[in-house]
Amino acid sequence: MSGQSASAGPVPVATEPSLSKTAKKQKSRSNPKSKSKPIKMLPNTRISVPKQLDILRAYAAASGKGAKPATTEEAAEIVGMAPNTVIMANAFLCNAGLLKRSGTGSYLPSTEVVDFLGAWDWDQKTASHKLAPCLKRTWFAEALLPRISYGAIDEKDAVTVLAEAAKAAPDKEKELRALIEFLIAGGVVSGEAGQIKLPKSVAAIDTAVPQPQRTEEERPPDSGSGIKSGRVNTAYAAQAPGGGVDFNINVHVDMTEFGEWRPERITAFFRGIAEVLSAKADVEKGGAGS
Repeated sequence: MSGQSASAGPVPVATEPSLSKTAKKQKSRSNPKSKSKPIKMLPNTRISVPKQLDILRAYAAASGKGAKPATTEEAAEIVGMAPNTVIMANAFLCNAGLLKRSGTGSYLPSTEVVDFLGAWDWDQKTASHKLAPCLKRTWFAEALLPRISYGAIDEKDAVTVLAEAAKAAPDKEKELRALIEFLIAGGVVSGEAGQIKLPKSVAAIDTAVPQPQRTEEERPPDSGSGIKSGRVNTAYAAQAPGGGVDFNINVHVDMTEFGEWRPERITAFFRGIAEVLSAKADVEKGGAGS
């Protein structure tokens, strides 16, 4: 019996650390939040888009309208937010070209941001349209604009376009929608009734085809008392009553075509007419004097 009375110690319990690690890996794979990072910079949605626009104006003001770099603390004091909150927006705003890092904790606003600040006092509703040139150069504008140039698309489809460009997972939908909100604020796209499309003004400019202006050498020669070429008729009367000089001009431009002209083209058109009349008057004055 003494051989069976040996004292028995605590029985060791076998552990399986390998099983525990395996379980953690499986849990990680099944977690929808565990996704690869997007390949493009996305905005921090802890700060709303309107607030981020306020931060931009604050940087422009703190920099003396772009005269010097402004610190995050200076911008935060102007906008009335904590520096730790403002700093969360800096990375995306720099990536979009709206801010430029200048040393540690200092940022220089782009020309468009400075213009945005200047326009704010005149029209707060459209002031952010000054950001359009900068926003059009961003990756998200370059991804979306070709798609909507053909026609309006659903906002959900616009989100999908951006998601594919950024290789973003569905859990980044809020950030992708914020990108569209930035483009709407800048007047780059229009969002109405769940549709994303080009603004009417942009669509008109894109469809307008500039026409080359004819030089004096290309104009047909005078045919007597008046010039008649295409849609423009001009006449000069040297023997006007009362010893004066009469200039007559008749211009016909189709309203559909005229509505698509840019302001610079309209100015050039009438300046060209004035130059033709002036040259024609000199020629005809010389002929009358001889």
